[in-house]
Amino acid sequence: MEKVYQVFVSSTFSDLEDERKKVSDTLAKAGFIPSGMELFPATSLKQLEFIKKVIDRCDYYVVIVAARYGSMDGDKSFTEKEFEYALSKGLPVLAFIHKDSGKIASEKSETDPKQIARLEAFRCRLKDSRIVYHWIDVNDLCMNVLVAVTSEVTLSPGVGWVRGDQAIDPKLLQELERLRVECSELRERISRAGDFSLTFPPDIKGPDEPFACDLIVRQLEAQPEVGAVVLDRKVIDTKIIPVIRPLRELFVSISDFILVERSEHELRVALEELSRQSRGYEMIETLCMKWLLRRYAIYVINSKLLD
Repeated sequence: MEKVYQVFVSSTFSDLEDERKKVSDTLAKAGFIPSGMELFPATSLKQLEFIKKVIDRCDYYVVIVAARYGSMDGDKSFTEKEFEYALSKGLPVLAFIHKDSGKIASEKSETDPKQIARLEAFRCRLKDSRIVYHWIDVNDLCMNVLVAVTSEVTLSPGVGWVRGDQAIDPKLLQELERLRVECSELRERISRAGDFSLTFPPDIKGPDEPFACDLIVRQLEAQPEVGAVVLDRKVIDTKIIPVIRPLRELFVSISDFILVERSEHELRVALEELSRQSRGYEMIETLCMKWLLRRYAIYVINSKLLD
């Protein structure tokens, strides 16, 4: 999402009017939104209160200082109070101080000793609190401001502005808020419900305990070596084979067949492999097959809940 950043350009008024305008034009051509006193409309708000509202909408604050301290608002100038407000809002502040204020024309310089002292204190305050940039003429100033603001965007991206058609749909924000509230309510219900761990009665065997079951198998007469396959072969022998294995081993022996939905015959063959005595026989019934399937289902569900 492409953003456009707003920059507040602050300075004393009449002595830096041309510099402020050209800096604003340079920023606008570079894709920024400049804000300054030239753009202030007529308003019933006090000047400083209105300036604060404009600064609240900006992402960066640029202050330009030459040889005047500026109009006073109480014990400080508007420029210094704007600077203090930008600091209090956490905006990145970029200060640009004239390199040789002694060469500035007298009509653009302070003559009152008190104002000169305040100006010098303000300049020292800017230098002590951050890196400042120096300028000599308006072209030098415009270049320094553009480079500094662009660099600050890279180092400390602001909130910025986006086109209305690129902004988040208000309906999406409403849906996100609804889901947030629902999630919070569910968490609260879970915390009130207590422990969700699945437990079993103590008389049910664990996965590593031995389990005994019987395989009922039968031996059929051999198929003829030549000719058609005989489907209805005679039963030669039937016997019961006891099997004692850990439940885990029983589950493992049939798990692959259950997960891929193998046939009942394949399941029986898998269980037959648990007993070496069933060679040459096929299983016709197991007293534990249904029980194993039920136990396996409980085992899988419990494992999923604990993950």
